[in-house]
Amino acid sequence: MIFTGKVNKLKTRTGLSPVIATLVLLAVSITVAVAASYYMSGITQSNASFEKVEILSAYCSNDANFWTVSFQLKNTGPSAASLSHVFINSIPIDAYDTVATLGNWTSDMTVGQLINSGQTVTLNLYMAKNKVGSSLSSGTTIDVQFHSAHGFDYIKMVKLV
Repeated sequence: MIFTGKVNKLKTRTGLSPVIATLVLLAVSITVAVAASYYMSGITQSNASFEKVEILSAYCSNDANFWTVSFQLKNTGPSAASLSHVFINSIPIDAYDTVATLGNWTSDMTVGQLINSGQTVTLNLYMAKNKVGSSLSSGTTIDVQFHSAHGFDYIKMVKLV
């Protein structure tokens, strides 16, 4: 046969030694482990900064013309929270012709109130009692919802007195 010399030459060649094969396998494994750890650290860092606002207390008081609903809010998350809107029974607060005050807040809260991590703030909602077309009356439980700029909702039910 013509190819006998070439076949014998191929038979005499050897592959990688077991030591070199083990080293290559170990290097590939370490590279994959490092890549996976970088990927996972990126995921955990993006999820580590979140806002968490807790409503510590909520109560209602009244006078002849207004209900005053006071809320004490605390940001217990690691990053600042920006509250952008207040809803009463899922309706924006300005639809009730009320005034929300917290520093520089306005009824439409387009700018929003920044609550830093660990900070406690008080929010008072003043709602007119004799608003024409309003379904609110003493004894009614209202659902107050604070909406943050990050899309979180913080909800508390308060009974009007």
